[in-house]
Amino acid sequence: MLSLLRKAVTPIKLGLAAPLARAKVDPNTVTLAAIPFALGAMGLASQGHYWWALTLAVPSALADFLDGAVAELQGRTSPQGNFLEAVVDRLVDGFLLAGLATRFPLLSMLAMTLSFAVSYIKARVGLVVQTDNSDWPGWGDRTDRIAIILLAYIGAGYSTRMGSAVLIFLIAVSLVGTLQRLKHAFGLIDKAKKEDTLLPYLQ
Repeated sequence: MLSLLRKAVTPIKLGLAAPLARAKVDPNTVTLAAIPFALGAMGLASQGHYWWALTLAVPSALADFLDGAVAELQGRTSPQGNFLEAVVDRLVDGFLLAGLATRFPLLSMLAMTLSFAVSYIKARVGLVVQTDNSDWPGWGDRTDRIAIILLAYIGAGYSTRMGSAVLIFLIAVSLVGTLQRLKHAFGLIDKAKKEDTLLPYLQ
């Protein structure tokens, strides 16, 4: 959903990334910086300090928002950097949702499972058919999920009911996204079968 705004926010992203690029900060360092921030947020949230946790969760999300732009401005985009970013994204999602598990155990685990399913479907189909990293149709991409996770921290800071409502929304969005991506993946596989272009993994 929010990925539709990508073109609109690109100038903002490049503007925020420019100081890091000028300082010659390695893009992979920006990517990896998301991990300690997410771990800190997890620790604070697990103790019920949701507002303090949010002050670390936001920089964690911001690192993910800016790393690609820093690489682009420095002319240092690479397949390794793209791969690393995807792995770190999964870790950050897991850490931030784990921080909510003390107060919202079932909802957090459901949200984590479905969030990972949305990402895994796209990655897994790459073993079956030739594909790229373009946006897939549907809800629940990484931008949607991280925004809703941050809202869950805000909601939890206000009340259990509000935190629960946001996590239920995340679960619903991720479930719809999972179903949409499954349908899209099956379509890609069927097309590859008809064109005899399936990758060796299934042959």
